[in-house]
Amino acid sequence: MKKYLWALLVVGACLISCRTLNSTTYISPNKEFVLGQWKHGSYKAQLTNVDEADIEIVLTDMAGQRKSAGILYSGTSQNLKIPADKQVSFVNLGEETAAIRLKLVGDTRLSMGYQ
Repeated sequence: MKKYLWALLVVGACLISCRTLNSTTYISPNKEFVLGQWKHGSYKAQLTNVDEADIEIVLTDMAGQRKSAGILYSGTSQNLKIPADKQVSFVNLGEETAAIRLKLVGDTRLSMGYQ
């Protein structure tokens, strides 16, 4: 019985940890880091700008319509709920490399890349 409880605990911990993604991401000047390609569920994002350059957060729907969700200024944080099938871009507005700390909870099976 203990063996089964232990196995259940391990599987449960894996499922919880697999739904959380922590990362510090660096973005070159005038570039953007993109999460998702419209094929994912919803998730929550805790974002912190840990560098000097300002970062614009842009949501894009499947039709290609881009909408700004605001600017993450140096040293500030923001929590967002990202709906299913939305692409999120983090645009470096500065002349130096930007760094953003991401904590994503929910559907974290996201494509990631730079544009």
